[in-house]
This record gives sequence, structure tokens and C-alpha cells, in this order.
Amino acid sequence: MPEIIPLMEWIERNLHRKITLPEMTRKSGYTSRHLYNLFMAGPGVSPSAYIRQRKLSLASIMLRDTRRPVTEIALMYGFEH
Repeated sequence: MPEIIPLMEWIERNLHRKITLPEMTRKSGYTSRHLYNLFMAGPGVSPSAYIRQRKLSLASIMLRDTRRPVTEIALMYGFEH
């Protein structure tokens, strides 16, 4: 898993926007298949599921700890209708 820690940190800094698999492969230098295998071996989910889980986790914290409207928080983390 240490191989993907820099990528996971980059993901954390960019959760406010849409992150694509091609972008992740360029950023990491790994193929999409290798990235998938690394994420399955580390966090235990696919790269897209990892991003979705992180966004949902942070959005739920914002919902709990702030008075911001649900729509604002959803848009903040790239969730659309």
C-alpha cells in the first residue's frame, strides 16, 4: 500500500472536484489495472469506490458539524442530481 499513499494524499486534496481514472493513471504513472490491484490490496475497494467513500465520509461530517444546506455540501464534493 505504500505505493499509493502519495496518490491517496493527492485524492484527499482534490475531493472537491471530479477525479477521473485517466487523471489518476497520469498522476501515479501506473496503468489502470495496476491501480485497481493496488487499491484492492490496500483499502480493499476500487479507486472509484475509494473516492466515493471519502467524499461521502467528508460530506457526512459536514452535515453533522455545520449548518450548511445539503445542496451546498453535495455540490462541494461533486455530487449532482
